[in-house]
Amino acid sequence: MDAVRRLQQTVADRARLAPNVDLALAALASAARLPEDTAATVFVIGRTAGWIAHIAAEYAEPAMRLRPRGEYVGP
Repeated sequence: MDAVRRLQQTVADRARLAPNVDLALAALASAARLPEDTAATVFVIGRTAGWIAHIAAEYAEPAMRLRPRGEYVGP
């Protein structure tokens, strides 16, 4: 935890940024000596619900609604 606090303070001093969940996840994986790919796996599992919700919202919208329309007006 000392390394996490030092990293948090250094980033705050230099970039004026606060840590996000990624730092907590990395600290947990390191402290618990979890396998190397555990943090990425936990992240993906956590994001899956959000990805599914986004896909469901997109399916509810008209198809190709973001495609720009162009009309040729030349000779």
